[in-house]
Amino acid sequence: MVGRAMNEVGVRLLMGCVADTMPAAKTLLARASSAKRRNPDWLTQARAALDDRPGEWTTIASSTKGRLHPAEVLRVLRTYIERDERSVLVSDGGEIGQWAQSMLPSRRRLVNGVSGAIGSSLSLALAARYAEPKAPVFAVIGDGSLGFHLAEFETAVRCRLPFVAVVGNDACWNAESQIQLRSYGSNRVHHMDLTPARYDLVVEALGGHGEFVSRAEDLPAALERALASGKPALVNVMSESIAAPNIRLSA
Repeated sequence: MVGRAMNEVGVRLLMGCVADTMPAAKTLLARASSAKRRNPDWLTQARAALDDRPGEWTTIASSTKGRLHPAEVLRVLRTYIERDERSVLVSDGGEIGQWAQSMLPSRRRLVNGVSGAIGSSLSLALAARYAEPKAPVFAVIGDGSLGFHLAEFETAVRCRLPFVAVVGNDACWNAESQIQLRSYGSNRVHHMDLTPARYDLVVEALGGHGEFVSRAEDLPAALERALASGKPALVNVMSESIAAPNIRLSA
């Protein structure tokens, strides 16, 4: 009897989770479009907030020789994304990914989402190329994230799926190092180092196109060559370890 009673409870709970989604969706849409529930200026305010960028981002540059500030990299990349309205931006996680999502206002993009997971952008770029045979596909990824699925370039070469990945290579686990730095101070940042690996040469060895960039003035030509190659391409940019942008709207 106890088992039967538990089964009946289970059925009732299950039945409570099953519903016709159409009436629920219509209700949500009606409420969302209700003039009484929405400030008529809300969309304008939201769009202005999304489009706003700090003025210093247009000029900020690296203070370290042989390294680029993330903003320097993304200012250049933005011009290539905006060349074609079909362009697809794939942004990974980590600090460089947060810079990309803040500075590249592409309406056609795939991002790592709210989970904070890293490493998926190469796989997503391959999927984007399958879905969009003609549109330019760009991926922004950090060197730590790249290590998870670097072999996807072999898949991309084998399956003839060209795209351009821009790697911010600061030779460290920057997101984690920034957490340690904020929490404990610079003298207690431990075990965050990576090597300044030549990932561009790895991609070339796999049959793709590789570019190495350590000066801002060399980046446009590197991107041009990567696009013109018609191959899965990686632009390995030596970058500074800069924390992700932290922007708060005033009340």
